Amino acid sequence: MQFCLESSLSFYAGDSPWGTLLFSYTTKVVWLGNTATSLEVADLPIVPADMRATFNYSKMRRAMHQIQLRIGSWRPRSGSGWTLAYRMVRLNWMTITVVMVLSAISACLFYTPALFLRQFVAYLEVDRDRRDTGWGWVYVAGIFATNVTMYLGIFTFSRKAIQR
Repeated sequence: MQFCLESSLSFYAGDSPWGTLLFSYTTKVVWLGNTATSLEVADLPIVPADMRATFNYSKMRRAMHQIQLRIGSWRPRSGSGWTLAYRMVRLNWMTITVVMVLSAISACLFYTPALFLRQFVAYLEVDRDRRDTGWGWVYVAGIFATNVTMYLGIFTFSRKAIQR
């Protein structure tokens, strides 16, 4: 992770969605402690409402009463952890779905340039005289497009999705 500070703004270059999710708030606090002469509660960044303890506590308390795990006539033993895991998945299903979809798209985009490169090398070996350059340009454009999409599109989208 690289940092660039200009006045009070900072941005990350090469940060993963997990790094953004886990360290976006912490990094601001650490940099504030590094530059400030004294650190008070009023100096800390404002935490969004959905990250505050009271919001999360009330949401989990409601889930503890409303969400029960039952498959047919089977119910898990109290305190086994299955019910808690089920409640956590039910509460966070949207975030889990977004992370899984972004991971699948990112995995496909990660291997697609290698596929295009393999096809391009095969094209170069078969058409030594370069009589039909159309497929060569298609493979080169595919390599370029998937790299641009992967590095600019997906990571920008994932950062915006996680910040919500």
